[in-house]
Amino acid sequence: MTRWPSRLPILVLLFTFATSSATAQPAGLQPGDSYHLIFATSGVQGLSSDTSLPPSNVGFFGGLDQADWIATFHAFNAGLPETADWDFLNPIYQTVLSTTDSPALERLEIAGPLFRTDGVLVAEGLEDLFDGGILAPVNVDEFGGVIVGSDDVWTGTEASGATSSSTCAELVSNSSVIDGRVGTINSTLAAWTSASDRSCNLTARLYGISPALTVPLTADFDGDLDVDGVDFLLLQQNGADAEDLENWVREFGTDLNADAVLAVPEPGGFLLALVAIVFGAGRGRFWNR
Repeated sequence: MTRWPSRLPILVLLFTFATSSATAQPAGLQPGDSYHLIFATSGVQGLSSDTSLPPSNVGFFGGLDQADWIATFHAFNAGLPETADWDFLNPIYQTVLSTTDSPALERLEIAGPLFRTDGVLVAEGLEDLFDGGILAPVNVDEFGGVIVGSDDVWTGTEASGATSSSTCAELVSNSSVIDGRVGTINSTLAAWTSASDRSCNLTARLYGISPALTVPLTADFDGDLDVDGVDFLLLQQNGADAEDLENWVREFGTDLNADAVLAVPEPGGFLLALVAIVFGAGRGRFWNR
């Protein structure tokens, strides 16, 4: 049974947690490739001077850590990767936010391309994210749905990834006379992070970014993070279909245990012959599950 932190607000308990993610697998990636998910939160957030973790109210945040916690909470609620065992204390996802000491360009840990939760490519990497424009607007939420409604997003960030002069007093002021920089979810230009300044007593969304994710192997039947002859034997013992065989041939030789993922070789004559033998046994017990 999950042990909830004693300070976690009752409001959290009112959320209906998703049992599976609507996330689309990004196209064009190979097993072992790293990538990130990026989304705009389905809920809007206000600013607070309270910087404790977890936030006393998930509708408000104060500072970078709380914002990251809220992004992680949204990701958890949608069943996004890396959140199944979240401890509800330490943030896993990050937000596109800047303070004087932590500009987004320096604090975000990006190790690959960024895709929306519907599988659309947004940027090829960190530099591409902050070069003045992106490949697609981040107008999709953590569930993979297109957002309808408020399009402002708290960022405190210039298009270059540097800290804006307007940060709601380092993300902890909800004063109506202090401004914070916001982006807009419907832009692919500099405005995606730096559209305008707005009063800090208002609400806006947050951009959430996942930790580095790895495209999984689909033919690693023994769970040792590589695809080899042992996996083929298991495939044979448990029955195979055309998709299983295609995955094994495509991924044969891939080893995710290595620091650098080995290139997947083109199927050789032996592999093709082996597959042909397996297919030839299509009417035998081999195909029975």
